[in-house]
Amino acid sequence: MMKIWKAKNNYGLEVKEVEFKDIKFALYYRYYSSLENKKVLTTAPERYPRYDKLMEQDKLMHPVLLTKKYEGINGGLRLNVGIEKGYDGIDCVICETKDRFAELQLIQWKDASNHFLTKECMEPQEYDNSIRDWNINDAWARWVH
Repeated sequence: MMKIWKAKNNYGLEVKEVEFKDIKFALYYRYYSSLENKKVLTTAPERYPRYDKLMEQDKLMHPVLLTKKYEGINGGLRLNVGIEKGYDGIDCVICETKDRFAELQLIQWKDASNHFLTKECMEPQEYDNSIRDWNINDAWARWVH
């Protein structure tokens, strides 16, 4: 039986359980991850403080956003943490359009301060509105052409 890291929030949308082996990983901060025998391989020299905060959480706050080809356009750190915690997969929302991705990404960024109380655990776009558009465009362009 598959063990899925379930999300608390689903925005009223269908959440899909996706196995880690089916997700195409992407560059995330200093991390480049791949899955081999259920172990995360990373080039990161040190762990990001947010990683440890996520390890403490029993339930996933937000589903990971994926393209229809299961490409990870956000949530790389959640994928790593879920694998390390021993899950086989994670709740995801499939984003068919850039507009849907942007809408859901903004919801997640705005909610981050409810879960990560210090800036050291937050991503700049979560507290700096001026760089949000660039981050959304960059993430979407990385996978969707």
